[in-house]
Amino acid sequence: MKIGILTFHNAHNYGAVMQAYALRTKLREMGQDAVILNYRNQTIENSYLPWRECRYEQADWSVQWDKFNAFIEGVLLEGHTSEIKFENLKRLAIDCFICGSDQIWNSWLTGGLDGAYFLDFETNAKKISYAASKYTFEITDTEKKYFSDSLADFSAVSVREAGLAESLLKNCQINARTVLDPVLLLDANDYIPLEIPIKEDFQFVLAYYLCEDSWLDECARKAAGLMKLPLIEIHFYRLKDRQRYQIADCGPADFLTYFHRAEYVVTNSYHGVLFSVIFRRQFYAVYKKDSRKDAILEKFGLEKRHICSAEEITCDSLECRFEAAVTALEKERKSSIVYLERSLGPKCKARE
Repeated sequence: MKIGILTFHNAHNYGAVMQAYALRTKLREMGQDAVILNYRNQTIENSYLPWRECRYEQADWSVQWDKFNAFIEGVLLEGHTSEIKFENLKRLAIDCFICGSDQIWNSWLTGGLDGAYFLDFETNAKKISYAASKYTFEITDTEKKYFSDSLADFSAVSVREAGLAESLLKNCQINARTVLDPVLLLDANDYIPLEIPIKEDFQFVLAYYLCEDSWLDECARKAAGLMKLPLIEIHFYRLKDRQRYQIADCGPADFLTYFHRAEYVVTNSYHGVLFSVIFRRQFYAVYKKDSRKDAILEKFGLEKRHICSAEEITCDSLECRFEAAVTALEKERKSSIVYLERSLGPKCKARE
């Protein structure tokens, strides 16, 4: 079956590109001819301008931009870089369109609800969503009709969070399954071929900043101090404090390697939490309030990894046990793959 995936593959965001890679990889393991379609939402595209047009104008950031671009064009698009316009999606020779994952139904990110991510075009192909998400689970009064009308045409609807599934049922009478983020469909060994060598040949604590946060600063430094290890920080752009060991030229492949090599991870990122679980890295998730992170930590029985301040970090609280999380992940992964199998058709079965 020829499957076209519509997602945020062009975002210069580690979680965005890795979830796109993971979904395509899993579908191909299932025997499908899956490709990532090079449709580019302009609001997403404009959020990641080439470094010369960006206000940061840092040499590190230019390297990071080039690494992301190379990964997107070479790994995700496999050299097929011609952009596909919305009006041409219906003309593609596709048997099934899958929209997702990521926050493709977040109107703030996409500059208004984007019809491409609702498969809002005429086609004889099957329509499926996989782990679609939005920042808040609320579907506003102005969105309800569009969600209802668009998703009613789907063969199967799945979302990433139970809260969004509940909202779809309540507001749009759409029954949606809850499935795993695509990155969790693969295990650590599936990501190793993407990794590249890094210059650091010593043990370290890794702090990954989705956004800058003084609470995360304090927590990361305390964890590194208790473990008596150097702290390496991954930032989107380099901060002025030159005393910190900062990495701002990190591409997707480097990102995987740093997570795999870290002795400990401290992060405020949703996908930072997921890759900590995938690589079985001891970790803290530092944030005040976030229903998405709450949901995934609860699913895996890792609620105690959520902290709000450095005061919660002690020698006794450093250890993270993954036994229950591994069992829960295997169960949820199997359920998510079954959803894909059944949605695609009776002849589709994942390889053991």
